[in-house]
Amino acid sequence: MTTSKHSELFVGRDDELVVLAAAFANASAGEGSVITIAGDPGIGKTALAREAMTRVDNQLFATGVGRCREQRDAPPFWPWNQALNMARRRLTAPGKDELTGLIDRVVGTLAEGTSGLDSSQFQFFQRVVESLRSVCETRPLVVMLDDL
Repeated sequence: MTTSKHSELFVGRDDELVVLAAAFANASAGEGSVITIAGDPGIGKTALAREAMTRVDNQLFATGVGRCREQRDAPPFWPWNQALNMARRRLTAPGKDELTGLIDRVVGTLAEGTSGLDSSQFQFFQRVVESLRSVCETRPLVVMLDDL
């Protein structure tokens, strides 16, 4: 049984937590990755992701969580907006001002792109990627997007 000071009780999933811990270690060394936790409803995907996030060193990483809304009225890129704004609020020195400015740039870029992405879609997402890459040069970034 695995327990965490941040969770009431977390049982099992040690193998998955090892994989996630390795991804965090790689991120701190400058190697980015995307991890998808998939499975049937109710098997603990969100609990696993939350537990993993409690184990992230918030002094080393900028972290943020975004959740998809079930209602269709949510603005485009809402989970990203939530996650990056949370990361910005949680930042501590050193580099807080620079990183805050970069995250604000990403959030602003997402807001700009909410209408008619047709032919400029590639350039829009390229700007987002470049902005996120800039953020990660200052401090590793861990983003959890839940219920995609």
